Amino acid sequence: MYDDLKDKVVVVTGGVTGIGGAASLAFADAGAKVLAQYLGGGPELDVAVKRGVEAIQLDLTERDAPSN
Repeated sequence: MYDDLKDKVVVVTGGVTGIGGAASLAFADAGAKVLAQYLGGGPELDVAVKRGVEAIQLDLTERDAPSN
């Protein structure tokens, strides 16, 4: 159904829990390579990683956070 996402790269902020987590899983299930930014871990993090999501813990509100 989403063959056009195969091997595409998707970056999702807040991509481990809630709506962002659901989006990350849907993109991964559709064949996309997903990088998900998150603040806190938990069982959702484990699920995302097992489903092929690459997760990075990063607070984007910090002054020293990447800006571009």
